[in-house]
Amino acid sequence: MAADERLIIRFDDLGVGDVALVGGKNSSLGELRVGLGGRGVRVPDGFAVTAEAYRRLVAANDLGPVIEQAIAELRADPTGLPRVGAMIRSHFLAATVPDEVRDALAVAYAGLVAEAGAPITVAVRSSATAEDLPEASFAGQHESYLLKALKSFKSGERQNVLMSGMAMPLTEQDMADLAAYFSQQKRSANVADPALVAAGERLYRGGNKDTGVPACLACHGPTGQGNPAAAWPSINGQHASYAAAQLVAYRGKQRSTDGDTQMMRNVSATLTDDEIKAVTSYIQGLR
Repeated sequence: MAADERLIIRFDDLGVGDVALVGGKNSSLGELRVGLGGRGVRVPDGFAVTAEAYRRLVAANDLGPVIEQAIAELRADPTGLPRVGAMIRSHFLAATVPDEVRDALAVAYAGLVAEAGAPITVAVRSSATAEDLPEASFAGQHESYLLKALKSFKSGERQNVLMSGMAMPLTEQDMADLAAYFSQQKRSANVADPALVAAGERLYRGGNKDTGVPACLACHGPTGQGNPAAAWPSINGQHASYAAAQLVAYRGKQRSTDGDTQMMRNVSATLTDDEIKAVTSYIQGLR
C-alpha cells in the first residue's frame, strides 16, 4: 500500500483508525463528527495537519539530526529535560514552513471560511501520533461511570490537560450523549504479562491481608465488570499503563473522585509499585 502523503485532512474524513496519520485528538474528533454529528451532538468542524506535513517540515529544515542528538543527550541525563525541550522548541520556531504545507493550510482554512460565509474564529491544538496512543480504553464502559467522569472533568474535580479542556464546553446533554455512545462500543481484547499473572490474580482475588488491601473483585467483580448502579467502572481489559497511573494518582492523593468514602485512596495507600504493576497487568488480561 502506498504511503498516505496528504498534508491536510478534514475531520469528516477521519476516524479512530487514523491515529498514525493525524494523532489521537484529531482522529477522535473525526470519529465523533461522523458518529454523533447526525445525532445532535455539537462537534466542531475543522481539519488536521498530518504527520506527513510534520515530516516534510523536519526534512526541509534538516531538524532530524538535531532531534536525534537532543534525545541522546536526554537519555544520558534525564534531568536535562527542560533544557533539551527548550532547545528543540527554538529550532522549530526558527524553521521555515515548506511552500506545499503553507499552501495546503491556506486552502483548507479558506474552505472553512467559505462554508461559514463569514470570518471564523478557530482553535489550534496539538495532536501527536504518540501522546494519544491507545493506552486507555473507555469503549464499553458503564454509561453511569462515563457520565460521572465527564462531569468531574468539567467541574475541575478531576484534572487532565486534555480531558478538562474538552469537557469544559459540554452541556449536560452533550455529556449524556457521549456517555451513551461510548458505552455501546466494543473494547478491544488485551493480554496480561504471563510473568505477572499469578501475583496479579492473588491480589485481585484475595487482596493482601498483611497490609490490609482488600480484594479488587469485592467491588469490580470476578471478571472486572464493575457495578453500573454504583458507578463503579468496568476495568476488564483496561490498559495496564492507564490503570497503574490511576492507582498511583489515588495513592498520592492527586485523584480524589472516590468522594467522602476515600475508598480508592484507602485501597491504594499501601499498594507497592510491584503490586500495582502486577494487578494492573492482570486486569488488562481480564475477560
